[in-house]
Amino acid sequence: MSDACSQAQPAPAEIIHQIHNFKHQIVQHAYFKNLKAKTILVLLMDHTMWQSNNEGYSWTQIHPEHHFLVFYHHKYSDDRAYLITDTNTFYATDTGQTWNPARARLQKYLRSASHPLPPEHRQPHLDGQQRLLGPGMKLSCRGPVL
Repeated sequence: MSDACSQAQPAPAEIIHQIHNFKHQIVQHAYFKNLKAKTILVLLMDHTMWQSNNEGYSWTQIHPEHHFLVFYHHKYSDDRAYLITDTNTFYATDTGQTWNPARARLQKYLRSASHPLPPEHRQPHLDGQQRLLGPGMKLSCRGPVL
């Protein structure tokens, strides 16, 4: 017999927490910008992608058969994101509820945007970080300028 209270929602204003220990270090994480969504994406050092639809309370691995490199949220649409793998690109238009394979043209564009520039185009910034600069670009206090 199970305890009915073990599945109960917390009382209003009660603080709850859940800890999930991933097996590898987190290298990238972000919430969808849609304020109604509670979805978080996490990329781990072992190139696995994880998603939580309830602010981190539970987690699901996305396409475990793929080797993920990076993910991006759409700049102007708060419910879209792109997952880049070594062979495919996936996109969602519904805060990550459905991940669809991208068409070849979109995949080529996103893949080119995910690769860093060669080391000869990197210049040190005042804070010691490496900033990526393209040919003909120089660094200002506000970032790269053509």
